[in-house]
Amino acid sequence: MISVRAWEWFLKNQIRIFISSLLVAYLLPCSAQLNQQSAPDSQTDLLNLTERFYGSDDMLISGSVYVPSSPLISHHPYFDREEWQEGIVFIDGRRFDAQQIRYDLPARKMILNAVLKEGATVKIALNAWKIDSLYLGDHLFINSNNLSLPESDTSFYELIHRNGFIFITGYHKEFIHKYTASSPYGLWSSQTASHFIYTDQWYPVTSKRSLLTWFPSGKDEIRKYMHVNRIRFRKATSDQLKPLLVRCGEYYQH
Repeated sequence: MISVRAWEWFLKNQIRIFISSLLVAYLLPCSAQLNQQSAPDSQTDLLNLTERFYGSDDMLISGSVYVPSSPLISHHPYFDREEWQEGIVFIDGRRFDAQQIRYDLPARKMILNAVLKEGATVKIALNAWKIDSLYLGDHLFINSNNLSLPESDTSFYELIHRNGFIFITGYHKEFIHKYTASSPYGLWSSQTASHFIYTDQWYPVTSKRSLLTWFPSGKDEIRKYMHVNRIRFRKATSDQLKPLLVRCGEYYQH
């Protein structure tokens, strides 16, 4: 059985070889102008050449080359928006600022737009097992491995509230096999959310009624708050949930 260290070494070298191939394609046009300079004559030389262009930290970039889904599919599979978002990644106590990140929801992978030394970029599906947490814009995502959730596959949940009780949200999209004139290759679904509250263990929160059961003394006030602020629980954004849960916390009974 292949050890974790050996598998990580394999993935890292696969990335380097892929980048090396890109560099070869980049450097070939230059060879016509530099006839006296020969190409690297061994794989070692080629990997050494790659090091000159490889600008990202090995700890951060550990993972695999990301192959995106077909661009012909309507809509996109990413959290919140298709554009890259500025993020901060935390790995083994280290902090990596100003990273360009997207969260592929169906694949449950954080995608890094890694910048090479010479300015070229390559998309990397980060090794989810190594990530402790990360900011995607102003959304703080926690690795499910650090939340003791009853699931085996690594995913990421947004931390919404953590005062008195903990409240997290997971996001989902799926491919819809619906082929029409406007989406002949199918489409990605709208983004949906699932919520969980932690007191002594994790409990799903599936509706407004489910939420209110945790704050019995404040049901009327919380309903009023949601009505005044036009919050529909099933479609609430994290920006709506955060102040709502602060209000709920006033009625939380330990």
